[in-house]
Amino acid sequence: ELELKGRLSIPVYPYLVLSMTGRQHYIPRFYLRNFAEGDSKAFWQMEKPFKISKVNPDVTCWKRGIYGEEADKKLQEIEDKTSRIIATIVNGGMDEINTDDEGRIMELIWSLYIRSMEWGDIRDDEQAKKPIPGPTEDDMRAIRHDWLVEHPNLMSPFPKDKLGDYKLFYFENTSQYEFCTSDCPIYRPIIDKEITLDTFLQNGAGLAFYLPISPKKAIMAIPIDRVKKEPWSLLSKVTQTDNEDFAGLLNLHICFNAEKKVFARRES
Repeated sequence: ELELKGRLSIPVYPYLVLSMTGRQHYIPRFYLRNFAEGDSKAFWQMEKPFKISKVNPDVTCWKRGIYGEEADKKLQEIEDKTSRIIATIVNGGMDEINTDDEGRIMELIWSLYIRSMEWGDIRDDEQAKKPIPGPTEDDMRAIRHDWLVEHPNLMSPFPKDKLGDYKLFYFENTSQYEFCTSDCPIYRPIIDKEITLDTFLQNGAGLAFYLPISPKKAIMAIPIDRVKKEPWSLLSKVTQTDNEDFAGLLNLHICFNAEKKVFARRES
């Protein structure tokens, strides 16, 4: 137990012990740096509602004490495995990515989904007309530990044992409009009229994922059952697009998916 000034005792569980003074990033810095501008190593950050500033990726998307030691170690292992792979894609080496690499990319997508801060938001009680506090930080720390370390296959709607049920497609944006990202970078797109973004089927057919990884590159993870059908069955592993509407639509989705912050390389 921790005793604070002789007045309060708090039980401390081994998996929750961590350095409360250290920053823990809920969006990896190596990922955010891909959207920074050249030598300046900064990007434009739009905070809702419409406050725009230029910031360094190292000083945003962090909080203190959001992960226990084991969960933080697990996330660092995933980042160490995938940072080189993502750099290869950003630098145009999509054709060099092999099956093992794609498995690690899917693990990154899975971890980014878990790292979201949105589960701790305040919710509104429509009947009582007052806000209902969401889970506490201690609750969320324990939940993330459970999903990342103890029971990764129970994470709903994206259990870890379903990562092999997806095929990855790579999009190279050659239009004048660049991809942006946000503090909630994993967007779940609607992939046809029957399968909506909130549908999950046990065979993995109901959930797709979109992840921008730089202003010019993006990854789409599509359920294998859907890959057998058009339009996905017609696409190659790497698709170049100069369609400005395509880039604009994906940016719009990411902006709406953001919890509080949107990041872009250009102010516009």
